[in-house]
Amino acid sequence: MIVNQKRTLTNNTYQKEFGVSRQTASRDLKELVETEQAYIIGKGRVTKYKAK
Repeated sequence: MIVNQKRTLTNNTYQKEFGVSRQTASRDLKELVETEQAYIIGKGRVTKYKAK
């Protein structure tokens, strides 16, 4: 998965990489944070996700 590449992701980049909707990307990214596979950088429109 893209997160394993130590890249910083946004919801938008996740949508483009995996061809999913905004809602699906949000749900998937939230799950990565909850399972401690990624952490959040920033808030709101500038939120980014980075692999741990």
